[in-house]
Amino acid sequence: MSAEETLLDTLALMQARGVHRVLIVNDHAGLEGILSADDAIDLIAEAMNNLIKLVRHEVKNEQHDRP
Repeated sequence: MSAEETLLDTLALMQARGVHRVLIVNDHAGLEGILSADDAIDLIAEAMNNLIKLVRHEVKNEQHDRP
C-alpha cells in the first residue's frame, strides 16, 4: 500500500486479502510504517469523536442564536 491511498481503500484491501496488517511504502518502495486493524479502529474512533464534538458545538451555537 502506498502512502497516498486512503484509509478506506486500505481497509478494503485488508478485508479482501484477509490480513490484519499492511506495510505502508513510499514512492521509492521504502517502508514508511505498518498499519494494523487496531490502528485503523483507533483512527476511526478519534475521527468519530472529533465529529461528535463538532456537531455538539454546532447544535450549541444554533440553540444560542435562536430567539
